[in-house]
Amino acid sequence: MTVKIVTEDYLKKMENNIINAFINHTKIDNSKYVTKEEAFKILGCAETTLATLRAERKIEFVRVGKEYQYLRTSLSKYLKQKSLQIIE
Repeated sequence: MTVKIVTEDYLKKMENNIINAFINHTKIDNSKYVTKEEAFKILGCAETTLATLRAERKIEFVRVGKEYQYLRTSLSKYLKQKSLQIIE
């Protein structure tokens, strides 16, 4: 009988391997979703503003692992709403 000792570091590596395998296996249509850096450029905002919009559910997003991806049409819709408010 063989006894293996599993360390915390080993478990963390396994967790990262599982997450990476999931991310690589889960393909997101890049034409529909953008990264946070692209979202910053589209909205012209800072990371804290983007986090607030996400928390308030004013824009649509998905979480893949530790990263967020933002629905491009949702960002456009948000910008249109903001521009309409400015005009009124």
